Amino acid sequence: MAAFFLFSIPIFGLLLSLAALVVSAMGLPQAQGTPKQYRVFAVIGLILGIIYTLMAVLFLITGR
Repeated sequence: MAAFFLFSIPIFGLLLSLAALVVSAMGLPQAQGTPKQYRVFAVIGLILGIIYTLMAVLFLITGR
């Protein structure tokens, strides 16, 4: 969630978004033995990481 608030700061937002994306991507395969109700958090983190990374990249490209 911190990436949502910091994506407007170009470097910090992008780095934080990428970190969220990587951590979620690494956690998803490790969550295979856990109940489905807990794996959903890894999927949500991965989706939000992708969205916030795209937002930060678009912010850097457009300069807004």
